[in-house]
Amino acid sequence: MNFIAQPLVQTMRKIRPIRWIASPLLVVAFLVMFAPASVGGAASYVIVSGDSMKPTFSDGDLIVVRRGTYAVGHVVAFETGRGLVIHRIVGGAAETGFIMQGDNREHPDPWRPTEDAIVGKHFAQIPGAGRWTQMVVGNPIWFGALIGGLGSLMLWSPRRRRRRRGAHLADGARARSSPGRTVVSTRGAGTILVVLASLAIVLGGTIVYLVLRPLERIGTVDRIQFEHTGEYQYSALVENSMVYDSEIIRSPSSGSAPTPIYTRLLEHLRVEFEYVLASPPPPGSQGTMSAELRIGAGDGLWTRTLSLLPAREFAGSVTSADFSIDMDRVLSMVALAEQQTGFVPGLYQLVVVTRVSLDGETTGSGDTFVAELPMELRDTLLTINNELVVSETVTEQEKALVPNDLEGLGMTVPLRWARATIGALLVMLLIGGGIYAAGLRRSLGKGEVARVKLRYGSLIVPVTGTTPNGTRPIDVSSMADLARLARRAEQMMFYEQRRSGEHWFFVPDGTVTYQYHLPIRHEAAR
Repeated sequence: MNFIAQPLVQTMRKIRPIRWIASPLLVVAFLVMFAPASVGGAASYVIVSGDSMKPTFSDGDLIVVRRGTYAVGHVVAFETGRGLVIHRIVGGAAETGFIMQGDNREHPDPWRPTEDAIVGKHFAQIPGAGRWTQMVVGNPIWFGALIGGLGSLMLWSPRRRRRRRGAHLADGARARSSPGRTVVSTRGAGTILVVLASLAIVLGGTIVYLVLRPLERIGTVDRIQFEHTGEYQYSALVENSMVYDSEIIRSPSSGSAPTPIYTRLLEHLRVEFEYVLASPPPPGSQGTMSAELRIGAGDGLWTRTLSLLPAREFAGSVTSADFSIDMDRVLSMVALAEQQTGFVPGLYQLVVVTRVSLDGETTGSGDTFVAELPMELRDTLLTINNELVVSETVTEQEKALVPNDLEGLGMTVPLRWARATIGALLVMLLIGGGIYAAGLRRSLGKGEVARVKLRYGSLIVPVTGTTPNGTRPIDVSSMADLARLARRAEQMMFYEQRRSGEHWFFVPDGTVTYQYHLPIRHEAAR
């Protein structure tokens, strides 16, 4: 059976190191895929609240999002100034802002997040796991314990019987007489233990250093002062014709496709604008609101401005106005410019610009909110942009206690996460080292023989034979002397436990064999 057993043993020995390599790689892969963005990872965790995304998501679901590129149809999480919202992109662009809408909502959101405001797109979903995950992921200590536990499980598996069988086949008669004792290889065991102990000391010292640093420091944070929101609505009175079903064209819901307006059929165009100062409405708010129409040809060829609403004062957090756009005057200006220049660009940009200048006890003086409604005039066709809601958040900086960070190697990591990560690595090291030490103890046994194996394990080869025939045995006074002779002769030290209980170590060197033995009394003395 030896011709079957030996290849099996060699194969098992080749496979065993793979797990020790694969286990850390799996831990690293887990961190790469699911490490939170707050510690340099690419993932963020969102707990669904409400029913705006039904049936895609339900209340309490845990959603993992990752940074990437975004397009229409993607479900993304984005910052709103009031927290994270996870909705679907239904229009817009990364530069000008995406149009967002919940799957269970009839109208688009008032927010228009740009790519910078998006935390990430849908990567994974765990139904109903939001509550307990918030405890684990939201608390770095729990997250560190989770990583440590996963790493420990990867390092430990019920393979003791397989290892024992491999050792049994390799060690021959000695293993058959005492099955189950060889669990791990003793080669280089002393070096491995020194390395593990050194790593434990380094990680332990790092933990002490991190614990002595305060978790919070005084820093500067952005506090939301208030939020501007402006919404446009328009209505166009057109002639009765075969083109339109009604004589009034109204603005669509925000994000929906607009209805083209033919200027030859247009009789009157009216625009309404409502402004809201929110989050929360500051007391004593007041200011002025004005509007104008900016007409531009080509890429900065010429620009003219028409007043639509002179500056008008208001008080409070809500105000509105409506004004008419004289399209006949606009078309006359365009025709005159073409006549004078002899140049017909074919495309003109019309932009309604509404300015709200605030002056109040809380807002301060000079804060201005500008909301634009772009249009395109191409020959006799007027197209109005469908993004009718414009929002802007105003923040101010203030001193506050903020989480302390750990900086180094060009990276900034929150101190809480650094503590948890280093602590998890220390736990993994202690558990893995304990498992290794326990297996090593079972392999080595006890007494003087165990110490010899631990110190010279890389030179020792167990055998079941006797001293080579035809050589003269020479006794040496110590194992250290025998080890020096083995290194000089570039030989291994052969080890045999004889039936008498004596432990023999010998090194063949030409016509002589150097040998050293540990009598039974050495073992009994232990």
